[in-house]
Amino acid sequence: TTIRDHLGNRIAELGSGRGNLSKLLKEGANVLVTDNREEYLKELRRRWGHLPNIRVSRLDLTDGKDYEVLKDFKVDTVVCLNVLEHIDADVHAVRHLCAALAPDSRICLLVPVNKWLFGPMDAIDHHYRRYTRREVNAKVREAGLRVEHQKYFNLLGIPAWFFTNRVLRRSMAAPVQY
Repeated sequence: TTIRDHLGNRIAELGSGRGNLSKLLKEGANVLVTDNREEYLKELRRRWGHLPNIRVSRLDLTDGKDYEVLKDFKVDTVVCLNVLEHIDADVHAVRHLCAALAPDSRICLLVPVNKWLFGPMDAIDHHYRRYTRREVNAKVREAGLRVEHQKYFNLLGIPAWFFTNRVLRRSMAAPVQY
């Protein structure tokens, strides 16, 4: 619901993984679901490939040639949630993204914040970084974008993340106890 008001009719989800977000995006829009891992692409094709409004395609954000699929699909909105932190050359990836989109397109980004929270769980998830608000704004502007709306998400999770990841130094989340 946080990004719903910012979505257009031709949405590309970058780094779709297993398609947990895709199931929410597919209602009432044409959606391009992408990932760079073959096992996820197979699962996305199995789950969503039969639907007329869904297209599944490989997109490696580190490969400039792969962005052509966005032009071909005529994307008006890109959804990139918890993906950018996995890319070493993040500004380079966002520049390629901008070049593949029409000028009036939107990009909805979600990135992990608070550098001081970086710990074993980030490393095990292959994160290169966590961002500060100032840093993500600078990188987005450097790539040629304008920040339209910005907000923090899941502030209540910070104490638990800090305790688990920084104090206990756990490399994976503890199972939920009932």
